[in-house]
Amino acid sequence: MRAFFYTTLGSSFVVLFTRNSTIMIKRFVIYITLVAVVMACQSGSNKENQTSTDTTSHKEHKHSHKGKTNTNNSEENFDCRHCGMPSQEYPKWKAKIVTETGNIWYCSPRCMFISILNKEKGPKGVKSIEVISYYDTKPIDAQTAFYVTGSDVLGPMGHDLVPLKDKAAAEDFKNEHKGQTIVTFKDVNMKIIQELVNKQ
Repeated sequence: MRAFFYTTLGSSFVVLFTRNSTIMIKRFVIYITLVAVVMACQSGSNKENQTSTDTTSHKEHKHSHKGKTNTNNSEENFDCRHCGMPSQEYPKWKAKIVTETGNIWYCSPRCMFISILNKEKGPKGVKSIEVISYYDTKPIDAQTAFYVTGSDVLGPMGHDLVPLKDKAAAEDFKNEHKGQTIVTFKDVNMKIIQELVNKQ
């Protein structure tokens, strides 16, 4: 009788324990699932906040660069005043006008003359003008230089006025490169420029 009682009690305990274990396991699984969901949500929220912060920081970084560029008025502009091409990429052709307010750069003598000949929009307060001598590639006074037109040597914009430091050098260049005419600074006018443009 005792054996039967203990056996029955043991069986009941096992069943009860098994049921309780199953319930506990289910609760544990639900708990773990909920924790995982909450952590995933928090992680997503943190990433979103971090992305937002990074974006804001990046925008502010861009803005600071833009402000620095806009406020730096003393920075010299090397782009050609006439056509916008970068003059420093054409060291054998670039021209510079020094004015009371700073330097004005051009990619070629042709662009420089177009600007100078425009009395309304041309540079004001001119102190000096430099061009590059063809043979030795050194800066020379544009107003005392000689220029050969119509040659087979092309500048950044096509046919150009090729600067030479003296008349002898201009004569040599004209003969070597099938030049048409030799002109001085004061001789250059819009008709000569237009002939060069039309020769493209």
